[in-house]
Amino acid sequence: MKNVQNTIILGAILGVLAGVFAPDYNHVYAFLGKAFITTLKYLVVPLVFSSLITGIISLGSVSMLRQMGGKTLIYFLITTTIAAVLGLTLALVIEPGNGFVMHAAADSAVQSPMSISEMIAQIIPSDFVGFMSGQNMLFLIIVSILIGILIVSFGNHITFPLDEFFEGVNDFMMVVTRWVIAFSPVGIFGLVGQLIVTTGAAAIIPLIKYMGVVLLGLVIYAGIVIPAILLFFVRCSPIAVARDVFPSLMTGFTTASSAAALPILMTDVQKKLKIPNKVASFVLPLGITINMDGTALFQCVATVFIAEIYGVALPFTSLVTIVVIAIFASIGAAAVPSAGIITLAMILSAVGIPIEGTGIIMGVDRLLDMCRTSVNLWSNTAAAGVVTRWCGKNAFEDGGGEFSN
Repeated sequence: MKNVQNTIILGAILGVLAGVFAPDYNHVYAFLGKAFITTLKYLVVPLVFSSLITGIISLGSVSMLRQMGGKTLIYFLITTTIAAVLGLTLALVIEPGNGFVMHAAADSAVQSPMSISEMIAQIIPSDFVGFMSGQNMLFLIIVSILIGILIVSFGNHITFPLDEFFEGVNDFMMVVTRWVIAFSPVGIFGLVGQLIVTTGAAAIIPLIKYMGVVLLGLVIYAGIVIPAILLFFVRCSPIAVARDVFPSLMTGFTTASSAAALPILMTDVQKKLKIPNKVASFVLPLGITINMDGTALFQCVATVFIAEIYGVALPFTSLVTIVVIAIFASIGAAAVPSAGIITLAMILSAVGIPIEGTGIIMGVDRLLDMCRTSVNLWSNTAAAGVVTRWCGKNAFEDGGGEFSN
């Protein structure tokens, strides 16, 4: 996967060169880019649907859901909301895409975003095809969460075939996602080549500004928000904690995969930070599935950036929609490299922005993916400490309950 990410960068560079030196082949670039975007569209609904349900199923049981799941989910929702609002605020203030306007393809025209009242009125699609096509992503999210809760509530003796089915679908979608990412350098080559032919090399400047906004948001969140949580809620030194989990953070950075860093992170928090095994084995695996604060922040910045370059106005109702869906889209994002880009399409569709905008930012996404993965792991580390504090160390048979500093 690391080689694929490096190849994506190469594809973007070759796309720039092709657009500059071979503009006559724009029809080829357009075909490759359109094929890639169409494939992404097919992935969004089954990937989000299966990931959300599997994330809820991973709670295990109603007793676990009540005892620890509620506190954990509250923390995840609060921190993800903070990250999403931070990213949205920075993007609106700095306006990385301001002054650079693109035109959407004829078959992917800009649509008017629905108001909150319209979204509520149309929350239930008129037919099953509308549901499966993701015409209303809020309804898809609600149905996915309810199904997950029902499966957990009924227990394994009744819902065993269902939970196995959805876990199998999720595993299958992970494989398909990796296949799409493996072929994404070709799509990125086409999208970037078409971008350069139609807009010129000036497109590079907004991308640099976009990267700067995302990195600034991640630095603020990782350097201020998470340390504040550790200081005031867990009452420990953020520097000492960061030092103890540094190997896992670096693993996440180099692999751009929370799943790859999970075994190291679990070892670090249990042995070095003295987090009870019950907390570590529950909060951390759940966290890499549904607590992706860095991903939510990036998705909000990316949505505003793409809206600006397409000239799409974002009223207050659209901004609220972006934050809400970014929270749940980060829950639905797989713990594999670049999966956040795929679920970004769900947010763009909800507010009427052409989803080919995802291809514009994929060429520069490697570094951002590495950074936001480390932020996701850093937030999950703090989550383990907060949940331990909330539950009380006497609630765990293996003792512990405090970070060692």
